[in-house]
Amino acid sequence: MMIDLIAEAGPAQIYLNHSHAKKKPTRNENEEAQYVWPWVEILANIPIELSDGCKVMEAMSNFNPSHVHCLSQSNARYAMLKFENDWTGFKDAMMFECHFEATLLGRKDWIEREEHGEPKLYGWLAHAEDYDSIDLLWEHPRQNGSLKTISEIENEDAKDTGMILENLNNQINAKNEDLHIWESKCSETTFSINKLIGEQDKLHENYNKEMLNLEWTARDHARSVFRENGQLRAELDKKIKEVELQNCRI
Repeated sequence: MMIDLIAEAGPAQIYLNHSHAKKKPTRNENEEAQYVWPWVEILANIPIELSDGCKVMEAMSNFNPSHVHCLSQSNARYAMLKFENDWTGFKDAMMFECHFEATLLGRKDWIEREEHGEPKLYGWLAHAEDYDSIDLLWEHPRQNGSLKTISEIENEDAKDTGMILENLNNQINAKNEDLHIWESKCSETTFSINKLIGEQDKLHENYNKEMLNLEWTARDHARSVFRENGQLRAELDKKIKEVELQNCRI
């Protein structure tokens, strides 16, 4: 579907040229390229049947854009496609740009095209040259984005990752401190419980000893009572016999 739309795009005027660009020092070849961040792709020369944002999103769905902003200038229709502001989004944006460059429909081809040539749909990844244009077309990305190099984005990611790791490390340390506190409380509770168990065992042991002593004392007392009763019975029997003998003599 997208290839068909590229072939059917209508005419448009060049929106970016040297007279529209801000005067800036020529960038050194060794200077790192700057991209519009978050990643933005431009579609230029959009046909009227594709001027609706939903239709643009559907036509470009292979590249996974996250948002689309459609606008027009003079007789030209454009769309700015935003991608996820991560490296997956960058990969999708580069695939978008490579697709159009491979078919000679990139930014350079858009600028150098014949004004009344064959109508085609052009697309490219937004760079510093686009962002720095004084054309009103770029008010939206200037208000919602900035220029960054890959190194700057990597450094920011590393910084964010470092902050996340530091935050996670602080959370881990806090959790470890809480764990240490709970371990101390658990140890204190365990010590108290063991102490109570020891005291209870000692009380139980003393109780058993006391009950055993009482049992032996009761047995000794019973033996003593039986022995005394036997002696008393023997003395009583002796007295009875003596009385009987005396009665017989009388």
